[in-house]
Amino acid sequence: MGGGLVVTARAPDGVIEGLEAPDHPFCVAVQWHPEAMVESQPVMRRLFEGLVEAARARTGLPRAS
Repeated sequence: MGGGLVVTARAPDGVIEGLEAPDHPFCVAVQWHPEAMVESQPVMRRLFEGLVEAARARTGLPRAS
């Protein structure tokens, strides 16, 4: 694992399945398909919302209402 990364998810067997870089505005890596899980696990939508918010903040555009 690279320096500055934090493990945020592990499989039951200990395999790393999620990483984040806390010093980066948005750096999240997951070893699954959250887009396929939004209906059954709505919490997965937060990954997309976080990405959109980070992109919006970077452009300086106002938040959509």
